[in-house]
Amino acid sequence: MASRITIDIADDGAAAVTMEMDGAEPQMMNFPSAAEALDAVGQMLEGTESPDAMWQQEAAAREAPMSTDEEMM
Repeated sequence: MASRITIDIADDGAAAVTMEMDGAEPQMMNFPSAAEALDAVGQMLEGTESPDAMWQQEAAAREAPMSTDEEMM
């Protein structure tokens, strides 16, 4: 599932973090500083797979044999 995280930093240093995931409503959180926003984003990303692991998973899915119409009959 793809997701997008956007951090908007205001002139006064406050920050808003918006997280959008495919098929879900965007979630928005406000923080008094950009540093606190970055800490929160780091916590959101903990436990997610590394980009290399996600790439390997995608590559394995693409290499899986595709069924043909003959096999389905």
